[in-house]
Amino acid sequence: MHTVENKNDIAVITIGEDLNNPKSNMAFNDFMKKVYEEHKPRNLVLSFANVVFIDSSGIKEIILAHRHQQNVGGVLACVDMSPSLRELFEMVRLDKVFKIFPDRESMEKTLLGDL
Repeated sequence: MHTVENKNDIAVITIGEDLNNPKSNMAFNDFMKKVYEEHKPRNLVLSFANVVFIDSSGIKEIILAHRHQQNVGGVLACVDMSPSLRELFEMVRLDKVFKIFPDRESMEKTLLGDL
């Protein structure tokens, strides 16, 4: 199950499962729509602490979240990635698109400094 935590103008979404099949991707997409409607986050952070694997359709969902944030003048960042997940993002050059932080502390320090 995905969760959202609001802290200092940052909405941290903890992705609750791998994004590697139509059911999990649809659940994530539906969850994100609720987050946009209810929280209207300026800064959106995706925590991958519970994600072991993500496929191309899951990456598409992350890119859609990034586009949404761009459209509202916000930022999307990623935290808590495993080394293999970080390597995947680097391989497809998503590390050039998203801000990726090793942990929440460094993410908060940087994003709150940008506000």
